[in-house]
Amino acid sequence: MAFIISAIFSCATILVLEDGYYSDRPFWGIWRFHSPSLFVGTAAFVGLLYFLQHMNDKRYALKYVQPYTPLLVFSGLNLVFKLSATWFALIAVMSITWSVYQVRRLRDAKPSPQRNSLVR
Repeated sequence: MAFIISAIFSCATILVLEDGYYSDRPFWGIWRFHSPSLFVGTAAFVGLLYFLQHMNDKRYALKYVQPYTPLLVFSGLNLVFKLSATWFALIAVMSITWSVYQVRRLRDAKPSPQRNSLVR
């Protein structure tokens, strides 16, 4: 749930910033995103995801955000060096895949309440 909320917030942030760049044209007429909006959207996603996970599970909050640090770093490099943003989707897919794997691993490592009640 935290991932979905963070993703929606991130997309809304990117759309608002892109609307500022193209205030004279409708958004659906745009075919590329700017580096600053991708960086701010990624930072908003990672920040909100950390905040929500910190509220949910303080011990593992950084581990839930860890897969998205390469995405944040590469979007920052994209902002500094003015590279093409076409690779952004590839890194996003890799980060999401890593995140799914890590969430499954963290959930398997945590004891569930049902297992504890069966052991006693």
